[in-house]
Amino acid sequence: MKQAIRALGWAATIFSIFLLLFTITSAYSALLIAQGLGFGEPTTSVHGRILVVSLPFRFGDTGLYDIADFNVTTLIRDRNGFSISESSTFVPLIPRASSNFTVEHDILLDASKLAAGNLSYLLFNDTDLTVDAILKLNFARVIPIELGTNISLPWGAPLYGLAVNNISATMLGPNSYRATVIISYENHAFFDLDGTVELQLLDNAGNQLGTGTTNLLARGGQIPFQINVPNPQRIATARLFFRTSYFNYGPYDISNLRIP
Repeated sequence: MKQAIRALGWAATIFSIFLLLFTITSAYSALLIAQGLGFGEPTTSVHGRILVVSLPFRFGDTGLYDIADFNVTTLIRDRNGFSISESSTFVPLIPRASSNFTVEHDILLDASKLAAGNLSYLLFNDTDLTVDAILKLNFARVIPIELGTNISLPWGAPLYGLAVNNISATMLGPNSYRATVIISYENHAFFDLDGTVELQLLDNAGNQLGTGTTNLLARGGQIPFQINVPNPQRIATARLFFRTSYFNYGPYDISNLRIP
């Protein structure tokens, strides 16, 4: 009986020493990870209608233990709390003592969603989006760790300040005029615009007086239209339709127009 108790005592002592060593080395390894973890410069790219923001996580030294089940999830919301995007990156194993190990986390934005419903204002207004980030990992294959934070992500509108700058008309003949209409915008987004914009000129009753289509400017500027109309004094509304490789949007009305 005494030998069994003595054996249990030795086992408890050995286990305590092992636990102490594991705690010390774990703390040391965690310190190495904290010191070596950094973030690289974000990069942007476009794949079809998907806008990609790539955020690199860089590990200088992972210490004495493996990191397993490394997972980063980001949820992007607008100022009203509407969900825009959710992206995840999973790495099954980061070996111990890794040096210069990089994990690329891609934040994906579907541009077609920006032109839909409650998010369409993002086409015309700069704002800050909220990014909720959750990082999970299994340290030393024993200790699960979960960290969470939120950051602001600046958003630049591709059609910022869209407006009708000038309207003039030249008489071509009886009940025939050529209206010159100039629209303008600034592209504050990280991607260039391509595609076309269609302009319809309407009267107060919503009847179409004339229409024209031209190409968008990649980084914004002034776009002139020349449209034949029966009477420029009846022009009340400019109705716009945008068709790009990233999104389609319209109608967008600019009302209360008048010919000088």
